[in-house]
Amino acid sequence: MFCKHMSDGFRRGVRDFGCAEVPFGNVDLDSLLQDIFKEGTRWPFESGAVDGFVAGSASTGVALLAGLESVGARIKIDFDMVAKEPTRFTEWIRPEIIPINEDIRAAGNELARTIISAANGTELTNLQSLIAPKFAT
Repeated sequence: MFCKHMSDGFRRGVRDFGCAEVPFGNVDLDSLLQDIFKEGTRWPFESGAVDGFVAGSASTGVALLAGLESVGARIKIDFDMVAKEPTRFTEWIRPEIIPINEDIRAAGNELARTIISAANGTELTNLQSLIAPKFAT
């Protein structure tokens, strides 16, 4: 479900902001990092069809970036990249990647609160919540 929710949210954002999604080969968040790297080495930048990439995690973003750069593409010149990450990881190694922080501690706290409340009889419809991602600063 995680992959589906993330993909659906991405597609909704693309639609809402009038952008276009360009399919990216046969890799996804669950692919091996070396496969994501290899896919990055195959990306044709001559077409100018892509402004940026969205990575579902810091590790997939770094693998993709390494593949893209290995064939001469340059971040912030040929493309931008956004990566969702649970810690401020990319700023240490590649500050050009735009991070979106995923607060997994807050998510864990919310999950624990929900489970305890449900066990105490609270209606599930009263336990829904959303922790919005934030751009790291």
